[in-house]
Amino acid sequence: MSSYIKRRIPRKKAAEPDEILTLTAQISDRIRGNVNLIIFSVGTVLFVAVISLGMMWLNGKKEVSATRAILGAKASYGQKGGVDSAGEAEVAADGLRESLAGFREVMSEYPDKIQGKSAALYAANILFQLGSYQEAAVVVGDLISRDPDFANDLNAPNLMARALEGSGDYDAALDAYDGILKRTREDQRALLMMDMARCYELSGDSASAIEIYRNVVEQFQDSVFAVKADIKLAILGVQAEESL
Repeated sequence: MSSYIKRRIPRKKAAEPDEILTLTAQISDRIRGNVNLIIFSVGTVLFVAVISLGMMWLNGKKEVSATRAILGAKASYGQKGGVDSAGEAEVAADGLRESLAGFREVMSEYPDKIQGKSAALYAANILFQLGSYQEAAVVVGDLISRDPDFANDLNAPNLMARALEGSGDYDAALDAYDGILKRTREDQRALLMMDMARCYELSGDSASAIEIYRNVVEQFQDSVFAVKADIKLAILGVQAEESL
């Protein structure tokens, strides 16, 4: 009688306890080996977060400080009223110089913030009022070069042109007026043309001034500028072409 021997299917060898301990030890070793990297990474993230929050806090605080500074300077400027005598004019000039110092401080402290840029325009306007035309042109020119969009929105180029004209730099002033004229609205063209004619007249170029005055009379017949241009032509000893 033949014998039947059941063959046993070999099982997958189970991990020995020592092997389990060895695997655990390997994981522990890896963690210990990378613990400095983990700590450094977490520390870096926390450091960046703290710095970012700190910068946000400082920027917010600086924004408040800048606003307070410009409001303080404007309040001082607003208190300087009109004058009725030479003595009062000198007092007013002293007040303007005091306000100017306040605006310059804001400009210096917050040059890239809107408060500092606004302070630059106030400072330039005060310099213009004090007759420091060349210095006013420098302040406005710096603002235009740093932030042309902001300057254009607040008509800084107009102040620049007038400051250059006041300083006697008529060629530069005419270039500035011409640049504004090329991008200005129709309702402002007459005023700018009168400015350019005046600038030509002051520079001694009466022929160019007369030509522009005549153009104002022709193009803006029913406006106050046409009346003023006609008067200027009469003073210069000529008439508008339509009157000839």
